[in-house]
Formats: sequence, structure tokens, C-alpha cells
Amino acid sequence: MVMHVELQATCSSLGYIEGNKYVKEPDCLEAIKDLIRFLKREDDSFEIRRELGNAQIVQNDLLHIIKWYSHDEKLFDAAFVDEELFNALTQKLGDLLKLDWEHRQEEDRLLIERILILIRNVLHVPPNEDREQRTDDDATVHDQVIWAIHCTGLEDLLLYIASSEDERNFSMHILEIVSLMFREQNPEILASAGVQRSMTEKEKDERHSRFGGTFVVHNMKSISDREVIYHKPLKDVNEMTFDSTKKPKKKPKNRQPIKGQEDILAREKTQDHDETYYLWAMRFFMEFCRHHSKQVDLVSETMSVQTFHYIQVQLFQYYEMIMMEKKEAVIWAKRVHLALKAYQELLHYLDMMDRSKNTQLMESSKVIKASEPVPDLTQTELDDKWDEVSEELSALFQGRGEIPTDISPFDAASEVQEDQQRIDAMIKIQDALRENKPGEAIALIRSAREIWPERDDFGSEDISPEEEFMALREIFMANLPSKCH
Repeated sequence: MVMHVELQATCSSLGYIEGNKYVKEPDCLEAIKDLIRFLKREDDSFEIRRELGNAQIVQNDLLHIIKWYSHDEKLFDAAFVDEELFNALTQKLGDLLKLDWEHRQEEDRLLIERILILIRNVLHVPPNEDREQRTDDDATVHDQVIWAIHCTGLEDLLLYIASSEDERNFSMHILEIVSLMFREQNPEILASAGVQRSMTEKEKDERHSRFGGTFVVHNMKSISDREVIYHKPLKDVNEMTFDSTKKPKKKPKNRQPIKGQEDILAREKTQDHDETYYLWAMRFFMEFCRHHSKQVDLVSETMSVQTFHYIQVQLFQYYEMIMMEKKEAVIWAKRVHLALKAYQELLHYLDMMDRSKNTQLMESSKVIKASEPVPDLTQTELDDKWDEVSEELSALFQGRGEIPTDISPFDAASEVQEDQQRIDAMIKIQDALRENKPGEAIALIRSAREIWPERDDFGSEDISPEEEFMALREIFMANLPSKCH
């Protein structure tokens, strides 16, 4: 009885409907947390769930909170860390996916899409370290959501959708979800996570594996109608298998989730700029594979002439948009960055194929190079340097850091002619950028702009921070002499 009173008080603390709008109570967030605690302490009688069902909490409160207060990250996070919610979503999504295409109605397809979009939106909530106030080894809200997805088996359904030819219409939603799940991960660190075991652990495994033995398995009859006798090392009776000598069933190699995405993107059946998720996923998983297994055949779907061509086309389009939409230059520059990183991974794998001494791989590399103009790896190294310095440049443009004020590229007492000093100023800016001195580069380009205002070599007087950022990138990438006069 006491539990019912507390539960009713908690539900009353959520909020109420006033006119056409839902108004949350001041203690709404704590009430949601209390509800989660109630559900976690639930026993096999399911009294709490029945009470909440009778009170229609989902229809009358929780859905309205999501609808009216989706911008409130605290409420949104608290509501979606609950495993029970994801368990319900998993059950519903699984039931819908079991339907054959001839029995699946348009309402079923829309519901599948809405569930996937809901999952994507939950994962899209950005982390807030100041608000969460967690220790370094504590799980973030994002981690807790992913754990709930794992515990409820939802990730298995997502993998099924990604690899099923019949569900290709939902593949871009899956790509977004996967990219958001891994957004805080480093592929190189992730690739080595499974092999970071100490020598002591390995020695223990080897030492234990030397001990064989003969085991009698009770309540299991052999073909002679006697109890089974097992002659192999066994740590756990549940690990006993008679399939060790059998040939494993071959899995088709064409079931990679990323397969066929270029076709979907090319047919424009996606939302604007969905290709950025594709480019991110390509770079992430190719880099992971390169550090983990170094097997080219695992990324064979992306190592094709069509993929190289697709990324090159995207790069050209992004560069054009930078020139056409100056105000959105930073956004397009980020897309250029994504495309370049994906292209860089393709080049790394081409290099691996050339050095593999595998005749088939080497021939495939030649075919790709003959079909598409492929730059040297030195260009990708230059892109890596830009990635490093561009982050510091962005911070300085946002007022985080100091820019020197006592630097000038012009020396009035020098015997070098002014035109040559102007060229030297461009080289000095490039040298500062490539030596990872972004503050000095900004100071030089601004001083040069004051000295030579009649030319636009260093930007116009009313240049915006976004345009100045792109001007510095052009100087960084330019093919200039390496030494000043």
C-alpha cells in the first residue's frame, strides 16, 4: 500500500495538461528518475507496471513530455536510459520485421521508420560533461543508452536490417544510428582494445590449456547408450561441443552493411547531405580494419573504381559550394574534411595492395589507378597536418587563445622589393601553418592585409572569420616555394 501511495505521488509530480499544452512540474526530472528506480525494483508480480498501465502514464504524461520538452536534454536523457523502454521498442520492431513484404502494410513500414528515427534522435543528443559531472571511468549517458540497446538485443535487429537486401530502404537510417553510436570512439584505439592483454593473462591461459583430462558427462547418453566420455580440455561444461571437427558454414561476403550505399545516394532517395554519414562510416570502419586485421578483402566493397569516383565527385561539389556559398563555407569545409579522410583510407589500402606481393591485389590496384587519377600519399599527409592546425585555428577565431600583435611580414629597411616581400609574406604564412603556429599565421595574414589592402591576396578588409579560415586553408595547400628570400 505504501508503495502504491509513493508511486501515485511520483506520477502526480510529472506534470499536467493545460489546454492544448502539457506543463511539467518543477520536480518532473526527479519524478522520472524515481519511476525508473521503481521499475528496476519490480518483482515478478509486475504490480508497478500494472499500476502505471492503469494510470495511462505513457499516453497521458511520458509521450507529452517527449513532445513538448524534447529540447530539454536532461529529461530526454533520463527517459531513454531505461532498458524497459528499449525492450519494448525491440519487441515491436522485431514483430514488424517478421512480416513478409506481401503482408507488410504501409503503416507497418512507417512505424519501422519512426522507431529507427526515434533511436537516431536519442543517440543524437550531444554529451554535456559539465552537466553530467561524471568521473573519468564512469559511464556517460550516451554509454548507458548504448548499453541498453545492447542488453535488449536491439543491436541484433539493427545489424539484420543493415545486411538484409529486403530492408535496404532503411539502410541510411541504420548508417546514421551506427555513426552516432561510435561518434565518441577512436577506431585505432578500438581496434587494439581486444588485444591489450598482459603477458601474465596469456601465460595463465596457456598454462591452464595444457591440462587435459577425461570427463564423464552425467545424464547424457552416447551412441552405445552409456554416459558420454569427453577427452578434451574443458573449463566450462557449457562449452562442450562435438562440432570442433566440422567445417564451418560459409558466410556470404556480400552482406556488409555498407554495400550498395552509393546506389541509394546516387538515386537521391535520401535526405540532403546524408552522404556525410556514409563518408564517416567508410573512413571509420576502413581505419578500424586497417589497424585490426589488415585484410583488404574485408573492405572489398569500398575498394572499387565506383567508390573512388563517387568520393572525387563529392569533393568537387563541396569545393564548388565553398566558393558559391561563402557564408556556409565552414559547413562545406567540414564535408570536404570527411570526404578527404575517406579518400585517405582508400589510398592507404591501395598502398597496402601494392606492397602485399599478392598478384591479384596488385592487379586490382593497377585497375583502380588506371581508371581514376589517384594522388600521392604525400597529399594525404598534408591533409593530416591541416586537420591538426585547423582545430587550433577554429579555437583562435572563436576567441579561445591569444594572437600575436607584434608580427609584420614587411620590412621597410630591407633591400628586397615590395612585390617580393608580398610573395614572401604568403610563404611565411604557409610556413607558420605547416609548423603548427596558427596564431602567428593569423597575425601575418591580418598584417599583410593592412599593408597591401589594394589586392585581395590576403582577403578583403571586411572579410568574415569563415572566409579568413578558408583563405588560410588555400595558402596552406598552395604549392609555394619552400624558402623565403
